[in-house]
Amino acid sequence: MNPKRILVVGDCLFEIVVRSSRSEDHLSDLDFNSTISMHIGGAAGGVAMMLAQMGATPELLSVIGSDEYAKKIIQEYRALSIGTSFLLPVLERTPVCVSILGESERSIFIDQRSLPVKLPTNEIERWMRRHTSCVYATAVPWARSAVIAASNADHRVVVDLQTCAEDGDLDEFRDSASIILHSGALIGEERGLLLSRELSSQYANDVILSVGARGNWLVTKAGKEASWYPQLDTVSIPDGHAIGAGDAFAAGFVQAYAERKSLAACVISGQSTAARMLRIGYYRVDKHFQAKEGRWARR
Repeated sequence: MNPKRILVVGDCLFEIVVRSSRSEDHLSDLDFNSTISMHIGGAAGGVAMMLAQMGATPELLSVIGSDEYAKKIIQEYRALSIGTSFLLPVLERTPVCVSILGESERSIFIDQRSLPVKLPTNEIERWMRRHTSCVYATAVPWARSAVIAASNADHRVVVDLQTCAEDGDLDEFRDSASIILHSGALIGEERGLLLSRELSSQYANDVILSVGARGNWLVTKAGKEASWYPQLDTVSIPDGHAIGAGDAFAAGFVQAYAERKSLAACVISGQSTAARMLRIGYYRVDKHFQAKEGRWARR
């Protein structure tokens, strides 16, 4: 199988980002110095876009609507050679997220992903057996059956719990994963490392904990061994906004994992990919926008 063919499972959405020089409580309070940009977002969508930019040929399994946002998403993914055969138009409308970046960062999320979704599991499993041996998935509820099918087919399954590693409803994801990724952004490094050991011990997984710009912990051998990998390639981030760094890390990690590199090499690949993305400043941006001096501008 081609290691560049990677199935990416999870959320994709249309993202509107508003950047302002001050903090706003309402969209109506935005000043004329604000910049507004439209991106194809979502964790899984972002990882797929990053993989495509790195030379991989990802296939994206996600749920969308049948509206204009969905058409734009499909158009942009196809332009990047991302497979869209499993972009399923089963929602009432495509999820949209409005993020306001000022003195603080917050998001207004219009979410339709909690609706009941039945995946064509047999078709997905046949595709996986023919085309890939590596699956990356975010822990969205509707994705459970695809993750379990990948695990049953002895695929290399990377499950990204992001900041939800303590969620007790995610046992099927944890149990089906070869590798677990999660972030200590909300629970802190000490609690995150303790949780990583628990996950590794309980589910016999290898676990990678991200600790922001500082680096990553790799927990192996049923939680008995933890290795620290500092982020050696540091990047100065304008305004402190590291949008997309976590998705870029996941993409770099997964690409190396699909090539069957060592876990240490996978972590380093993830770190270098995140640093490169932050340095270039080009991520989750459609072809009509470019990054310039930390602000989004039309070409």
